[in-house]
Amino acid sequence: MDLGFEVIFFAVFAGVIGFFVYRMFRHGGFKAAMFGARIERTVGEVRVEFVAKSFASYQAQQLTSLLNTAVRAP
Repeated sequence: MDLGFEVIFFAVFAGVIGFFVYRMFRHGGFKAAMFGARIERTVGEVRVEFVAKSFASYQAQQLTSLLNTAVRAP
């Protein structure tokens, strides 16, 4: 009975891993597989480091600006 459970568990685990590897090849990478689509372009980069309130606020504003640019882009 334990052998049957182990085989089923391994089969399900291998199936999930196989499905994700398939998505990685289909969509073109790890991040694209996570989101389910190819990443056509990037708009910018924001380093998320919270050192102080004013610095974190600046980073949040920069992130908001980049997200707005990404949404409005054709």
